[in-house]
Amino acid sequence: MNEWTPDSADNAPDADGEGANEIARIMTMSPVVLRLVATPHPKQSAGEIVFRAHGVLEGEVSDESPVLAQGSLPAATFAAIQQVGLFEHPVPLLLTAQDDDGGIRAILAAIVPARDVEKVERASRAAEEPWLASVDDAPEVPDFGNASDAEAEGVPHVPFALGVILRFPEDRKHPDSVDDEAMDLLATLLSGQAMDADRKRVENLLRSL
Repeated sequence: MNEWTPDSADNAPDADGEGANEIARIMTMSPVVLRLVATPHPKQSAGEIVFRAHGVLEGEVSDESPVLAQGSLPAATFAAIQQVGLFEHPVPLLLTAQDDDGGIRAILAAIVPARDVEKVERASRAAEEPWLASVDDAPEVPDFGNASDAEAEGVPHVPFALGVILRFPEDRKHPDSVDDEAMDLLATLLSGQAMDADRKRVENLLRSL
């Protein structure tokens, strides 16, 4: 599914600079039910939480639901996400992908209200800056029932990165089209058919013996 470590500094496809490749952006037509689950990782740093983002198109999400991405956050931020309920309601997903030496490198992000991200930031800082707890939240915008209505009423939304996704060159289904490859990659993630990169490396090694 993805090649990822908690200390990875490359968190997004590089659209700038020399050698930038074509970028494809694919968004789900329907919102996805998400749940972030803390997952111990041998390379996680002190004060960091490694998580897996489980998701389903409908119904209840559980630990057995497809793993869409894996990432790392400061422990205070991870706790604040749960406190604020950032993923309490289903959210659209955005996959931003580009060619990477014949394979595909992408970022999977959830599209969430900017005001909720601000609440997460405020809550994550409250432990070190207690006075923030007494600061009132910004006035609430009425709940219009779904994301598209909210967007129509001018509620700003922002991407919240969930993790880096890789597809190896030999696994590409559409080598001549980044758009088609990104579409297939997102469908593979949501269907639970993605393979962990470590397992993929082992299989490649076994085939080479």
